[in-house]
Amino acid sequence: MNNQPLVHVGGRKKFCPSEIILLESDINYTRLHFTDGSMLLTATNLGTLESRFSSFNFFRPNRSCIINLDFMTNYEEETGSIKMENNDTIQISRRRVKPFINFSNKYFNRI
Repeated sequence: MNNQPLVHVGGRKKFCPSEIILLESDINYTRLHFTDGSMLLTATNLGTLESRFSSFNFFRPNRSCIINLDFMTNYEEETGSIKMENNDTIQISRRRVKPFINFSNKYFNRI
């Protein structure tokens, strides 16, 4: 683990954002997908976690998930889909395409 601060995700659990690939909503719960392939279900909703991860490289492409841009491998403009390192394909909602392009341009130009 690096010097990155831990983020509280619910209960007594805190994780380093660089270990999380994506967060996926499951009704009022959130499923966290980790780099080691494991998953964790937490009772914290996606909206609350969105605010906690907002200062990191996370973006919400649709209502049901938040992705870590560090693990994005491909973006297909024609289909509006994002491919992640864990082989998940995420659809970007049509209203979030422009914010995604702006956010990702700022992020990738910073690297």
